[in-house]
Amino acid sequence: MSSRLPEELSAVVVAERIANIRERIAHYVDPSEITITAVTKGFDATVVALVLACGLGDIGENYVQELRAKQLEAPDGLKWHFIGGIQRNKLTWLAKHVQTIESISTVGELDRLGALGFDGELFIQVRSDDNPQRHGALEVDVAALVERARELSLKIVGLMGVAPVTGGVAGIDFFRRVRRLADRNGLAKCSMGMSGDFESAVAEGATHLRLGRALLGERRKA
Repeated sequence: MSSRLPEELSAVVVAERIANIRERIAHYVDPSEITITAVTKGFDATVVALVLACGLGDIGENYVQELRAKQLEAPDGLKWHFIGGIQRNKLTWLAKHVQTIESISTVGELDRLGALGFDGELFIQVRSDDNPQRHGALEVDVAALVERARELSLKIVGLMGVAPVTGGVAGIDFFRRVRRLADRNGLAKCSMGMSGDFESAVAEGATHLRLGRALLGERRKA
């Protein structure tokens, strides 16, 4: 169940947090060049309306069931990003209801979206290591996935990455590799950087940030 809107969370609070985030981004690039995607996992549709009122129209969700429930209540004018692990049986719904899928990792997913005529934007998720339990494509497989997406006339626009849990130097190195990999494949966008590491991601070439805690605080159980 999604958590209710915390009493201390208001438009003023969220607007102040957005301003602070943009001020920190400005040390590296023009903040207008960075898309901030508000990750509202664990919150209800009230939070979606709140971040839209504060000027953020990009919403990221990890779970299809939660995304579906929020879309029934959320206002118009939003760009929905699916950023979670993909289940094949959910692709048909996603193709009809989201504008961006950031977690593509297999040829099969691309083929299915091509058959469905998906016309939104796609990011290929890059795995931070070779652990098969982690979601994402290996770096060596990215070029073939990009080529397949283009063969299918899908809108492949960038790469997405989640830094290793160790963070620090390892995270910075990963962000740098993802940016270089995107450049080698002619992809302009990189979705990388979350609440704890977004400054490092921006410094290494991120164009999209996925922020939850930095915008909304800790998630609470209902």
